[in-house]
Amino acid sequence: RPEGGVASADSFSRLSFDAFESSGLEFRVGAMDKDLLLDLETRFSQVIALNIRQSPRAEIEAKWSELKDELGLARALIASQGDTQGFWSTAVQSFLILIREGVEAMLVIAALVAYLRRSGAGDKVPVIWYACGAAVLASAGAAYLLTVATRLSGADRVIIEGVTLMLAAAMLFYVSAWLLAKRETRRWQGYIAARLEDSLSTGSLLGLALTAFLAVFREGAETVLFYQALMAGAPGQGEAILSGLLCAAVALLALYLAVRAFSIKIPLKPFFTVTAAVLFVLAVSFAGKGVLELQIAGWLGLTPLTWAPSLPLFGIFPSLESIGLQVVLLLALIPIWFLIGRKTAPEADAKSAK
Repeated sequence: RPEGGVASADSFSRLSFDAFESSGLEFRVGAMDKDLLLDLETRFSQVIALNIRQSPRAEIEAKWSELKDELGLARALIASQGDTQGFWSTAVQSFLILIREGVEAMLVIAALVAYLRRSGAGDKVPVIWYACGAAVLASAGAAYLLTVATRLSGADRVIIEGVTLMLAAAMLFYVSAWLLAKRETRRWQGYIAARLEDSLSTGSLLGLALTAFLAVFREGAETVLFYQALMAGAPGQGEAILSGLLCAAVALLALYLAVRAFSIKIPLKPFFTVTAAVLFVLAVSFAGKGVLELQIAGWLGLTPLTWAPSLPLFGIFPSLESIGLQVVLLLALIPIWFLIGRKTAPEADAKSAK
């Protein structure tokens, strides 16, 4: 029974890292139901935080009861998989893993590639693909290290995930604000191609490449580990796993081509606005997930918000730290928009005078 205090918090931490994560249960659950995994991680972090703060015993027991219910759902999910794991069931799980983990990265890559093409800098698109290739290799290497290196505990892995998410969120926020600035430049300037060629400096390209790298790397290592868990839980189903993976890859490619074709038809100003909005939404989502990972690792405190919803798909979790950072990102748009408006107003006046 949870008593509260540091000793009790350590017990829950060991339950999380040593029993749930190190045993492979985390990735088995994640391979089947990512939302359930995020709920479990949230519950663990809440219970640990309440014990550290020595909250009232009734409050701790209520959260512990919720966590036990979630663990029961996870156990039932794994048990049902063992009873019904056929070809199609495994193939669908394999398909959903790559689709679920790949859509966010695909949207980022599609937005960056479309931006370069619309800017008259299509010759620089290979920079994005090189970054993606490097991220895939880095993801495979990271997954290997996280699997076999005994010096990395569960907490270390969560820290790596959390830091990567926070870096990715920062880069996505920066690029979305940068695209908004380019949107205003295009609005007031007539010499589009030349102006943007000047703006695509080496530093800008490195920023775009780093954004692509982090988006793919953030998803890649986790995807590899989920597939490892799926293969461990479905022995002899390699053909089904490969079939689902290939179908998902084709679906992602089709979605990428559709986004690319659609972006070409959008007028320039709406294109920049939509692209910036997509990247900003992903930045807010990554920020929420990054805070959660760092809370699980114990790097950040956790202040539960009982009124707040839990929407893992959008990176929204019921804690003051997570939602607070997302609100800060939203508020940060106001001065950015104001500064962009002040910068472009003289250009508009000069254009009117002519």
